[in-house]
Amino acid sequence: MFVGAGAVGGYFGGRLVQSGHDVSFLVRANRAGQIERDGLRISSPLGDYRTTPQFHLLDGIDPDTDVAIFSCKAYDLGRVVDELTDRLPAGCLILPLLNGLKHYQFLDGVFGAERVLGGLCHIGATLTDDGEILHSNTLQFFAYGPRSEGQRQACSALDADIGRASFSPKLSSDIMWDAWEKYAMLAAYAGVTCLMNGAIGEILALPGGLDILLEAFDETSRVAALSGYAPRARFRDETIATFSDVRSRGTSSMLRDMRKGRRVEADHILGDMVHRAAAMSVRAPILRAAYAAVKRYELAARETAAATCNR
Repeated sequence: MFVGAGAVGGYFGGRLVQSGHDVSFLVRANRAGQIERDGLRISSPLGDYRTTPQFHLLDGIDPDTDVAIFSCKAYDLGRVVDELTDRLPAGCLILPLLNGLKHYQFLDGVFGAERVLGGLCHIGATLTDDGEILHSNTLQFFAYGPRSEGQRQACSALDADIGRASFSPKLSSDIMWDAWEKYAMLAAYAGVTCLMNGAIGEILALPGGLDILLEAFDETSRVAALSGYAPRARFRDETIATFSDVRSRGTSSMLRDMRKGRRVEADHILGDMVHRAAAMSVRAPILRAAYAAVKRYELAARETAAATCNR
């Protein structure tokens, strides 16, 4: 069961449906209405797809659900967990696809660490206001794996079930190392694109643009290394190549959300990395500046909302 049918959950869940898997979506009333009226719609360079999948509201959760894949934004996680804690079957495993790492401590505290698997994804996708999922490139990486020895059998069973999907899900041998690498890249990528309000190619056209991107990645990499998960050589090379692509129109989902006036995961992604850096005495001036800029955006959004309510 995918908890949510937004850009991430809707894309990967939809591709699983396309591959013939037994997948359902837990959605809210407005999203249920969109799916019932228009179907689950994916527009992608890898092929468009439209289907009317199994979907339900909170009271319709199947008591035999074995895995709940959390694909919500971090700022919605507390509310989602409050709603699901007493509704998920006792043996149901949790597979989070959220950005960052902060959510693991929270989920472990609610469900128990033995039920929370490791997971991550890389995808450039956006949910439009009318409910269509726009996949902007060919990236569709989806990985999962055990965080402890006791979870290996369950992860192998999950891999046997969904490993044949069209997007080639990956059973990771070290999911937390993979997660730390993604976090190091994402915090730098989101931080600089938000700070500079530009795509990678636009930032590279500025004086010192490449240095800013690479220094931000160096800041996050030092935090990862001191946490025991230094980005490996191949990942570093791939990230540097991404940050050096002058033709790239890539922007972070956080920047895309800011441009649309939406909520952002400032504390979960940038704030958590800044706090970890401070605790380890890692200087992180670019990350701190980026975090402050995004928090300023949040403050301005609240001020605008308050002014609108007081009219």
